[in-house]
Amino acid sequence: MTPATLSGYMPGGVTGLDNRTAWVVGQQGPNPDPAKPDGVILWTTDGANWTQATAPADIHFWKISMAGARR
Repeated sequence: MTPATLSGYMPGGVTGLDNRTAWVVGQQGPNPDPAKPDGVILWTTDGANWTQATAPADIHFWKISMAGARR
């Protein structure tokens, strides 16, 4: 399932910590919206409900990796 918060962003990296927990990052697409941050970080613990994390900077995110992630 694609999180609605990812609308307008190109998904970059995805990492899964277990069967239900995942993190995804993205950056704005070819028609950027100046009202949105350049990059977005989202996470889920059930695969259906996504929460936007606070980003440390307003940059384009393209990869994410977590210690112990399933690859």
